[in-house]
Amino acid sequence: MEAVLCILLLFSFIIACAGLVIYIQFTEAVLDSETVDNETLATQKAVFKSRSAYVRICAWLCTLAMAGIALYHDHSPAGQWLAVLVATDLSLRNEPWLLAILRSSPLSQFLPITALICLAVWLLATRDMSAVGFAAGGLGTGQVTWTVICVVLSTLALAGWSLFLVQGDHGPIQDSLGPMLTPWTILPIAIVNALREELEARCLHIGGWLALVDHPGNGGLNYFWLAVGIAICAVHFALQHVAGGFPSGVSGGVLVFVWGVFLGLLRWWTGGMLLVILLHVQADFVIFVLIMRQEQILEQQQVGLADSSGEEKAAILPAATR
Repeated sequence: MEAVLCILLLFSFIIACAGLVIYIQFTEAVLDSETVDNETLATQKAVFKSRSAYVRICAWLCTLAMAGIALYHDHSPAGQWLAVLVATDLSLRNEPWLLAILRSSPLSQFLPITALICLAVWLLATRDMSAVGFAAGGLGTGQVTWTVICVVLSTLALAGWSLFLVQGDHGPIQDSLGPMLTPWTILPIAIVNALREELEARCLHIGGWLALVDHPGNGGLNYFWLAVGIAICAVHFALQHVAGGFPSGVSGGVLVFVWGVFLGLLRWWTGGMLLVILLHVQADFVIFVLIMRQEQILEQQQVGLADSSGEEKAAILPAATR
C-alpha cells in the first residue's frame, strides 16, 4: 500500500512540474513585453504572483513525495525522523505567512532560518553530524575530477545562457544584485549565498534522502530511490530559480536542475560538503561576475543616452536664439 501511495505521489509531482513548464512558456511573452505602461506592469506583477503560487504547489508536492517515501522505507527510523524535518522545512519555507515574517528580518537574506532550525533539532536529538553532511567528505581522484568537470560545464552553461540565450536580460535579480556588486564584494557574497543554499539543499534535504535509502534495515543502498531523491531535490532547487533567480525561466530551470543533480551526486559520492560548497561558490562567482558585467553595460548605456540628450539640447538652443 505504501509503495502504491509513493508512486501516486511521485506521478502527481511529475505532472505538476510539467504543468509548471507549460505555464511558464505561456507567461514568458508577458514578462518579456517591451511596453512599460502601468497596465503591463500590473500584469507582470500578477504573473509573478501566480507563478510563485504554482512554485509553492510544486514544493508542497516535494513534501508529499518525501512523506510517501518515508512511509515506504519503514525500516529506517532515524531516516524517517530526518525526512520529517525535511518535510517540515519544505512546508514552512513555502508558507506565505511565514515568508512575510522571515522577509522582515535582515537575517533571512543570509540564513535559511527554517532549515537551520530543523538541522538544530536533528543534531540536538541525535548528535549525528554525518547524516546531514557535516564533514569534509572524500577527496579522491575521481571525486575531484568530477568537480573540475562540473566547474567547466557550469561556467560554459552560465556564460552561454547570459551572453547568448537571454543576451544580458537576467530578470529581477539584475535589479536587486547589480548595484551592490563590485570586484571586492563578489567573492564574499558568493560564499555567503553558497553556504545559505547548501545548508538547506544538500545538508538537510539530500541528507534526509540518504538517511532513508542507505540504511542496513532496508538492505543497504537502494540506487533507484537514491536517483529519485536526488532528482526530486534537484527539481525543488530548480523551482527556486524559475521566477527570479539566475538562470531563470524554463531554460534556466533546466540548467539548474541538471546542476542540482550534479551537486546531489557529488554530495552522495563524497559523503560530505566540502567539494559541493566549493563548486557552488565557483558557480555563484561566475553568476555575479556576469551580473556585474551587465550592470556596467547598462550604466554605460545610460551615460551614452545622457550625453546624446545633452548634445541635442545644445544643438537646439543656438537655433532657437536666431
